[in-house]
Amino acid sequence: MSPKFFPDTFSFTYQFFRFIRGGSFSSHHHFLLPRNTIFYESKELISKAKCVWEKLRRHDLKKEGRSILIIELMNIVKDQLYELVLKHDTARIIQCLLKFGTSDMRTTVFEKLKDHVVELSKLRYAKFGIKALFKYCTPPQRDALITSLYNHVHRLVRHKEGAEILEIAYNDYATAPQRSLLVQEFYGAQFALFKDNSGRGLGEILAANPEQRTKLIGHMKQALIPLMDKTVVKHSIIHRAVLDFLLHADEKSRSELIESMREVSVEMLHTREGAKISLRCLWHGTTKDRKVLVKSFKPFVSKICKEEHGHLVMMGVFDCVDDTVLVIKSIISEMISSLEDLCEDRYGRRLLLYLLSPRSPQHFSKQFLELLTPGDDNIQSKKPQDTRWTELREGISPSLIKLASEKAVQWACQKPLAPLLIQIVLSAIGDVIPIYHTLTSDLLEHKNELICDPCGHWVLKKILNIQREGMSSFASVILDLLSNEDICSWTQTNRGCFVLSSLLMNEESRTRLLDVLRPIVDQLRRSDNINQGSQVLLKTFDCF
Repeated sequence: MSPKFFPDTFSFTYQFFRFIRGGSFSSHHHFLLPRNTIFYESKELISKAKCVWEKLRRHDLKKEGRSILIIELMNIVKDQLYELVLKHDTARIIQCLLKFGTSDMRTTVFEKLKDHVVELSKLRYAKFGIKALFKYCTPPQRDALITSLYNHVHRLVRHKEGAEILEIAYNDYATAPQRSLLVQEFYGAQFALFKDNSGRGLGEILAANPEQRTKLIGHMKQALIPLMDKTVVKHSIIHRAVLDFLLHADEKSRSELIESMREVSVEMLHTREGAKISLRCLWHGTTKDRKVLVKSFKPFVSKICKEEHGHLVMMGVFDCVDDTVLVIKSIISEMISSLEDLCEDRYGRRLLLYLLSPRSPQHFSKQFLELLTPGDDNIQSKKPQDTRWTELREGISPSLIKLASEKAVQWACQKPLAPLLIQIVLSAIGDVIPIYHTLTSDLLEHKNELICDPCGHWVLKKILNIQREGMSSFASVILDLLSNEDICSWTQTNRGCFVLSSLLMNEESRTRLLDVLRPIVDQLRRSDNINQGSQVLLKTFDCF
């Protein structure tokens, strides 16, 4: 037998006696391979390859020099590509070869490794070589890599290293038909061994073979329930399979799966399919399921609210969970603790707008609302939807009004935040007069800065049109706090005239404002430079 197969005798003896005395073998099995080499006879080869690699990976290396070095490296390692990809230091050499090598070099590496993709995907360091293959190989070669994963999905998805490669292949490189073929392995042994190359989804398969529904759903349930572990459910391929199941399973089977995944649903809602799964868990879950789901969200509320897909799940909670006390305690209170951050975030603002004005077509598109409306008819929710929304709005309104009264001027001048400020004034439950005072104080202190701001003057016009029952209007607060001279100064600017026109439309302040503006209107009529805002103001003034 060749010397390269003999283990390091000293290392093996040390590990053996350590085991006899009550210890354990090293987790890295150094007793099987000599340190720093894979084989005794490869030590010189690895040393040469590392020297070339150190030069090759420099960022300041010129293109001509890199071309020479990559050829030299390939000549050194071409006969031991498989062995080199196994170790942590030499695996980087293979990655470098794929990154800088020619198409012929990449093909050579691909041919050496293509029959070992599943095996290498499970190894701690070799998996990086497989990642590099996916990244730098040609589309046909990439298809071959994905094909090699067929019939191994179940084992890979539960393997710490293998699941990472499966996720990259499914999420980043697989085409739609290839994704369907990978997901089909959850449908049963028939689909794992004999692929349905038509690329059909579960719904189309069940429609074509209705007699197989019970058998197929039963197999999927047995395959998916053991996978409901937080280290496994985060993968996209699991999300696709679970969503297919929830969409087509009978009520009993669906309830069993929801019960098994209610504590790990929070790990899934960062993807589109995962968010849809969490919504269906809320819609079809029992009261106990919903309680567990809401409590599992609590530590991550701030993060979920700012996620592209996660914030949709929060809306689902607001729509269907009858226990609003639990929602306020677990969700709303956490939102309040990071309220300013949510206001600054795109998805956080959308969630706050939903609390203030649910299902409003002004803030939400029809396509977006169609994601939420299927849950309106669920049989678990008993409380009227409007009642739930009102109770939740009561929970968050005081904090929103307080923050808005502090940030009113800043928000009024920022296009993303202006709609939120207007909606707080319009819909928040409580006294919004502090917001009026903040805006009016700025008008008094900084004269026409807010009036002349493109966004600020639009916000003022919108708020002037809002009349809250049993509460003073913004127009009244302006006339009470500002002098006639301050108000008349607005006629000197185009945008100021538009704001005055809106102020005239308020019945509560119209009479007082007409008396204030009458002297200045005569001057505007005689002026030679009448802008568009002045024309609108004169026309509005003449109407009264």
